[in-house]
Amino acid sequence: MTSAEMEGRRQIRAYMDISRKYAGKDNNPCLVDLASHIGIRETRSFKANYTLTEEDVLTCRRFPDAVANCSYPIDIHDPDTGKFKFKKPEGDFYQIPLSTMLSDQAPNVVLAGRMISADRSAFGGIRVMVNLNQTGEAAGVTASLAASEAKPVSKVDVQSVRDHLSKLGALVV
Repeated sequence: MTSAEMEGRRQIRAYMDISRKYAGKDNNPCLVDLASHIGIRETRSFKANYTLTEEDVLTCRRFPDAVANCSYPIDIHDPDTGKFKFKKPEGDFYQIPLSTMLSDQAPNVVLAGRMISADRSAFGGIRVMVNLNQTGEAAGVTASLAASEAKPVSKVDVQSVRDHLSKLGALVV
């Protein structure tokens, strides 16, 4: 982490030096804000009943068990090459299905946020806060229904989850 922090700060200084060099006489770019520490986009991945794919995101695939509607594009920084990949979905929005948050292998676990089952490219689109908030709300509703019905989360009726999300103000399509 220390090395990453130091390298990140070095890169920021280099970007600022370049900005100042080419900004012109009348402009004096300054750094307004900076994160207090380096962020980690990805840690552990889990295998759920369904794994969201890049194709699902790019083609804006619809799912009967959708619990989140998302529009953020795929945004990946390849750690091996350092290259940046940015791909926009072909439609207006894509969906995250509840099946990416549940596993029959772990009947009392609901995955949410950055833990849901997605391939690396799909993760590059779903990893942003608005999408993670939606999966968190869906996880909470699913867990609550499971507890009130005394059944494993993997056995909760998907339509019941979607109905409850809708009553809470979520846009369920």
